[in-house]
Amino acid sequence: MEKIKQLMTIMAIIGTVGVTVLFLYYPLRSAMREWKKSEVSLQNTEEAGEEHAAGKERPKQLEEAPEELPKASVSSRDVTLQVQAQGQSCQIDLWRENGNNIGYFFLPSYAAGTDCAISIAEYLTEGHIQISGKPLAKGDVLKDIEWGREYPLEIFDEQDNLTAEASVIFYCTQNLGTVFLETESESMDYIHAYKGNEEGGRATVYDAEGRLLYQGDLEKVSGRGNSTWGLEKKPYEIKLAKSADLFGFGEGKTWNLLANAYDDTQIRNLLILSMGEQLGLDYTPQGAMVSLYCNGEYTGTYYLCEKVKVGEARVNIRDLGEELESVYQMTDLEKLEQKRSEDGTLRWVEMEYNPADISGGYLIERELELRFEEDTVSGFKTAGGDYYAIESPKYASYEQVCYIAGLVQDMEDAAAAEDGINPRTGKHYSEYMDVNSFVRKYLVEEISKNYDGGVTSSFFYKPADSQSTKLFAGPLWDYDAVFGNCGLDEINSNPMGITMLDDHIFGTRLFKSLYQQEDFREAVRDCYREEAGVILESMLNEQIDQLDAVYGQAVFCNNIRWQGMQNRYRYYDTYEDNIRYLKHFIRERKQFLDEVWIDDEIYHRVSFYVDDLIWKRIYVKDGEKPGPLPVPVRNQSIFVRFLNSRNPQIAYDEYRPIFSDMEFYAQWQELPAEETAGLE
Repeated sequence: MEKIKQLMTIMAIIGTVGVTVLFLYYPLRSAMREWKKSEVSLQNTEEAGEEHAAGKERPKQLEEAPEELPKASVSSRDVTLQVQAQGQSCQIDLWRENGNNIGYFFLPSYAAGTDCAISIAEYLTEGHIQISGKPLAKGDVLKDIEWGREYPLEIFDEQDNLTAEASVIFYCTQNLGTVFLETESESMDYIHAYKGNEEGGRATVYDAEGRLLYQGDLEKVSGRGNSTWGLEKKPYEIKLAKSADLFGFGEGKTWNLLANAYDDTQIRNLLILSMGEQLGLDYTPQGAMVSLYCNGEYTGTYYLCEKVKVGEARVNIRDLGEELESVYQMTDLEKLEQKRSEDGTLRWVEMEYNPADISGGYLIERELELRFEEDTVSGFKTAGGDYYAIESPKYASYEQVCYIAGLVQDMEDAAAAEDGINPRTGKHYSEYMDVNSFVRKYLVEEISKNYDGGVTSSFFYKPADSQSTKLFAGPLWDYDAVFGNCGLDEINSNPMGITMLDDHIFGTRLFKSLYQQEDFREAVRDCYREEAGVILESMLNEQIDQLDAVYGQAVFCNNIRWQGMQNRYRYYDTYEDNIRYLKHFIRERKQFLDEVWIDDEIYHRVSFYVDDLIWKRIYVKDGEKPGPLPVPVRNQSIFVRFLNSRNPQIAYDEYRPIFSDMEFYAQWQELPAEETAGLE
């Protein structure tokens, strides 16, 4: 009996020790794993086939992505990686789109380098995780990652119970620099709530090889853009705490991050700004494609570029705004009374200061009426109906506004005159403008058939008279809706036609007037024959393929990240088809322009108006028939016919050849009210 008691006592002690060990083991297990910090290979020798190098081939398209796993979901940010190279490190969260159970790690370009360490930084569980069946602790370094391959990801709780399971895929955004933004709130919610909101933080910028270009405080990050701000993938403006030369573009504090959310190829801005540089347009903004991470979350491919502004490394003219700020504090400037003329054509700021020389510099932007009325501090409207916001100096005096408005008006009047001579001053339009820059800017807009050309984002500048007495066209800006990339009308997607930048309902008449001047038109043709056409040929035969080879992998990653985004201009589903369409449009556009500007073929514009607004425009070679009758639709009306604008008794006839430009207006028969009840 005594032996039985002793045995029971020993067993009780063993049980107590066992429970104690188990009790201590679970809390200490994570610490033990973190202390170990081993290297873990994701290579599975039994399953691994041909090794995938980050730069060898583009991953499979989205339709070939792994099937969803019908198990507990893994959430974004459940796992965070640390990427360390050249003494610098950053953290990148797992990203997963709602609706499927596949997570992605989009890693910066330099993550593919042999000297880069990719380790587990954090995971939101008290248990542990496994990737490809390999247990991982915080600090473990991942080795032998196969880019684009599906790995099983498992999350366990403290008792080793499987709580969540998904697939995870690693991608490397090749050949791009990287921008990391960290806001003070550790979130972008406040900035996204309203475009005018801004927040400070920190910024880190690397080149494609992982060399540090900037690391320091971020004075602000804010939203920018107009229609693009309404998209999920938002554009930003950042202001660094100190000037930095990013990617060799010259020192600056303020930089733009263009989302290119309307352009599924992501390269239209690159193509056009490159054309501007090759044409010798001064102060064309320089930029670089980058991968953007906001508070650890991969945000996609962006175009980091210089902001259009007056400055030594930007538009290098006299800075009247900077001179004004030496007299007034910015807070005092914002308090000055903003005034406007009775007819609303002039807007200025009431102040006592005026420099002795008010001849320049000025940076002005052609703007829409609504934005002019709502947002413009200083600006003017011309007699031809063009609105201009004065970007620099933003706070302009009455005298300054009158000066630059008068110069632009005199130029406009000269261009509109049949002989190109201002009837009031007797000066030729070329005495008001730098014709070389106007010809080249017009060519860029016309060749690309820019939907916004001559509407908005169209800049001009005037140096001080000591530098030049003339207006200059530029810098170029905002080219995501070019080369047929606009679904708002068929005019833009038609590669034929000389638009003269007046196809848009809010388009300027300035370039139409200039194009109707024989000497300006000949200068355009000469520049196209000798320079622009050659650039277009190179773009079609070489540049697009080169950009595709360099950036295609990164754009692929961007398109996974934003596959659910609604793009009102999206017509094709895949990146490859969008590249094919870009080439198609340029090829067709060049063929038409070659006919007109090199072979001297004559085309006529046949315009169709619905309710006095341009609805459709076709281009017909001299002497050829226009084709079938286009039929518009209008609520509560039956379309009857199109009538000739010069002779309303004559209807459109598809069998009559065209010998001149023609306009036709839709005729309607209104339906009785009882027949339209309930149709709205």
